[in-house]
Amino acid sequence: MPSIPLIRGRYIRSFLQVMDRQGVCPRPLLDRHGIPDAALVDPDAVHPAHQLWAFAADAARHTGLVDLGLRAGWAGLASHGAFGARVAESPTLREALDAFCADARQEYSRAVFRIATEGSTAWFIREPIDGDPEEKLQVELYVVALMLQTVRLAAGSDWLPRQIRLQSEDRPGLADAESLSRLDVCFGCPTTAIPIPQRLLASSLVWGSHRRRPPEPAPVQDPSPLPADFLGSLKQLLATYLTDGPPRIEVVAKAARCSVRTFQRRLHTAGVCYSRLIEEVRLSAAAERLRAPGPRLVDIAFDAGYSDQANFTRAFRRWAGVPPSQFRRLALQQPTSAR
Repeated sequence: MPSIPLIRGRYIRSFLQVMDRQGVCPRPLLDRHGIPDAALVDPDAVHPAHQLWAFAADAARHTGLVDLGLRAGWAGLASHGAFGARVAESPTLREALDAFCADARQEYSRAVFRIATEGSTAWFIREPIDGDPEEKLQVELYVVALMLQTVRLAAGSDWLPRQIRLQSEDRPGLADAESLSRLDVCFGCPTTAIPIPQRLLASSLVWGSHRRRPPEPAPVQDPSPLPADFLGSLKQLLATYLTDGPPRIEVVAKAARCSVRTFQRRLHTAGVCYSRLIEEVRLSAAAERLRAPGPRLVDIAFDAGYSDQANFTRAFRRWAGVPPSQFRRLALQQPTSAR
């Protein structure tokens, strides 16, 4: 069974920042597209990609910004957690591009990037993007902003490519938008592509040529990988939704882009039922919190949705084979590297 396409909550936040600067209230659009608050609070929380794409297209219409995606993408690589840090901390541009291509799927599970060489030019390419034309445009513009920023880590903040190839078709006013007016844009291409002189690939990133480096950033922890299977992607999605309480099956089926009946059939094929899956995701999240000495057991129980600690203990024992207090004791005895 195919996985549910997932994307990190940080993408939603980038669009919200632009909407806020434009004085546009996002709440009606967030509710219309079923985006939970957890996706706005935690940048690493996952969300169904198709709902964000629809939100982005809707937001462009409400703000009147045909280039909204590009403006949102200029929030910067620094806002992209462990992914952005790995790209920005690469020694050379070639290694930064390789890190971008290798890790992009941990930001959006269907993102496929690659580098292709053609004579003295290296093409930084994003393979075909899903969505209807308006959704695709905003997603693609966001991607272009990230791609340009990556090259500019070595080429400098004013660098522009000789051409940008977009999969999207042109729109009235798009080519003349301030953010695109300085670029030679070719529309209706099979892939998104930016040409880079091959000589730049061996260049050190910007900080490599400076005598003084910026302060070392705080370590950024990798979020859980985005799974490639249906059940794994569903569990990650439920972990986001459960912060607002157990979601109705109709809500999750819609997020998976199928009817409730089809969703139940997919669960049956995977050998699980919805209520048991909810409990498993709850207890798995509780287990992660038990690995730290801080949170009290009663607080973990309430946060996991149990009415009292006794019910939580019984459920956890059934799931893990040991009560939560023993699970925590055993977890804390393990070496840090083994956790």
